[in-house]
Amino acid sequence: MKEFILVDSESLHIEIFRLNESNHWELEEYNDANNYLEIKAINENILIAEIYEGVNIGREA
Repeated sequence: MKEFILVDSESLHIEIFRLNESNHWELEEYNDANNYLEIKAINENILIAEIYEGVNIGREA
């Protein structure tokens, strides 16, 4: 495993952990619905608003 993603279901917050060249985990955090989440393992970018579409989190996503 080189990458894993945690999506908060109660607030707009995503954490993505990636294994770097030194075999250390690096954390990237996302809190803006207008940003794109880059998933390198599958070479895909997803708009964060799409991830939270239909989810009532107390803030607009």
